[in-house]
Amino acid sequence: MISRFKVNQIYISIKEILGELKKKNAFTVSASVSFFTFLSIFPFFLLIISVSGLFIKKAQTIAKLEEYLQIFPQGISENFIQTLRGMIESSELVTGISFLFLIFTSFNSFNQLQKGLNTILGTKQIKKGWKSTLTAFSFFLITAFFLMVIVLSGETLFVVARKMEKIPIVKSYTIILPFYLFIEVIFFSFSYRYLSNKTISLKHVLVGGMVMTCLWEITKHIFGWYVSTINMYSAIYGSISSLILLQLWLFYSIFLYFFGAEVSIYLSRKSSQSLSHR
Repeated sequence: MISRFKVNQIYISIKEILGELKKKNAFTVSASVSFFTFLSIFPFFLLIISVSGLFIKKAQTIAKLEEYLQIFPQGISENFIQTLRGMIESSELVTGISFLFLIFTSFNSFNQLQKGLNTILGTKQIKKGWKSTLTAFSFFLITAFFLMVIVLSGETLFVVARKMEKIPIVKSYTIILPFYLFIEVIFFSFSYRYLSNKTISLKHVLVGGMVMTCLWEITKHIFGWYVSTINMYSAIYGSISSLILLQLWLFYSIFLYFFGAEVSIYLSRKSSQSLSHR
């Protein structure tokens, strides 16, 4: 059983972390990064679908993406897929434009994420020029590559999940969820360690990645419930309400991402302080 002292320690730690995020204008940085992410997310997935179409049919790629897009809250994922389907119908026009648009927006999105991460982690030495661009673009390429691998090899996972469905109390989502969580923890942790210019120990970024993943999954279900029960956005924004909600979800996601980064640097700072007092 958790003692009152430990609960108080956790409360103080969270309060300190939120205080640091406030000092670093994390909400403003999150808004900036989420805006550029919003601009790049559709071209990014269109490029994934286009390249995957060289190996499998586009319809199969979209079907697999529907499974993986459960990382979005319920309601947003359906609208996201519908928007992608509408864009793919005019693929001859969109593919060429989206590729050029993707190059521009992905640089901005990942550069903004890198700058925001460096701000949160308190990095004083910032890479400039082509080195910063290369780091951000390399991370973008790695992200795209792994997403491509997941899409192209994901059928095995779903076959296993369907086989396991035959077992009582086991559903396909029960099998797929741990896979999601593992990928999320690894992605967030490695981005904290390698996308930023701050060197943090692996154990601390892993803790930050796990905190981010847990908060993200909890917030996803709360946000999904909110979207399905509150019709305010549809009444105000009409047909573009799904895009407004996507932008809002990206903002919350980026803020949680920075919260996980602050957890990592907080643990690293506490570890250094404890070593210095020995």
